[in-house]
Amino acid sequence: MKHSSLIVHCFYFPFPVRKDAKMVEQAAELAWRRCLLPHNRGRCALGCPLRCFSCPWRGMFSSPEVPHLLPRGAAPGPELGKACPGLSSAPDGLAPSVPAVTVTLDPHTAHPLLVVSQDNSSVRWESKWQKVPDTPERFGESYFVLCHEEFREGRHWWEVEAEGESLKYSWWAVGVARASLERKGKINVSSREGIWAVEYYYEHLKSLTHPPTQLSLSPVPTRIWVCLDCTQGQVSFINADNGVEIFTFTAASFNGESIRPWFWLDNLGIQLCLRDSTL
Repeated sequence: MKHSSLIVHCFYFPFPVRKDAKMVEQAAELAWRRCLLPHNRGRCALGCPLRCFSCPWRGMFSSPEVPHLLPRGAAPGPELGKACPGLSSAPDGLAPSVPAVTVTLDPHTAHPLLVVSQDNSSVRWESKWQKVPDTPERFGESYFVLCHEEFREGRHWWEVEAEGESLKYSWWAVGVARASLERKGKINVSSREGIWAVEYYYEHLKSLTHPPTQLSLSPVPTRIWVCLDCTQGQVSFINADNGVEIFTFTAASFNGESIRPWFWLDNLGIQLCLRDSTL
C-alpha cells in the first residue's frame, strides 16, 4: 500500500547552538528574506511551520498580539531574538535584521509649499509659497519631497514619524520612488507610476497600489519603518510601535533604476520626521 509522503521542515537542537558571528550573519540573512515574503508568514526564521508540534520554538509564537509579521503571532520581548536570531527584539517591538540607514531630505526637490528643516530631518507644509528657484529637480505641482540618498542594491530601512497638533485629521504618505520620477505636472500616486507608499488620511491608512488598497489597522500607525529590498524588488512598511507589518509591495518594478525615499504632505499642523533608529 502506497502512502503519500509529507515532508516537514522542522529542526530540533537538543544541545546548545554555538552563536558565532558567521552563524548569526547567516541567520539574519535568512530571516530577512523570509520575513518579508507573504507566503512565508506563519513560519519561524528557519522556515519551520509553526503548526508543527515538534518545533522547539512552537510555544514562542502562540500569542495573537502580532499577527502579520514573521513569525506570525510572535510577541515582542527578549526571548524572540533567542528563538529566531535574524529578528532582533527592540524596546518598541520587532525590528529588521540589518542596521537602519541614515537618510536626509533634499530641499532642492521640495515643492515650494513644503519647508525642510535646516538639518534636513523633517518637513512641514506652509500656506505661503517659499521663495525658491524653480529648478528641474523640484516638484512643481505635487506636494512631494525626496531624500538625497539613492539605492540600487541591497536592503535598507529607515524610520518616519508624523507628529503635530492636526495629526488626527491629516493627509500624508511615506514610501519610496524611482529617482526618475516626473517633477512637473500632476502625478498619479501609485506603484504603476513608480511610487511605492502607504497613505494616511483622516485616521485611515491605505497602500498606494493600483487601485489603492484600504488597510484595516487598529491603532493606525503614525511611526513607520520603511524597508527597501532592492534585490528582491520589495518594499515593506512596519508599525514601529509594535512590529506589525502594515503592507508589502512584492515584485516592484524598479527596472534597474535608483530608488529614493519619498514623502507627501498635504496639510498644515503636522510634520514628517526622520528618526534616528539605532537599535
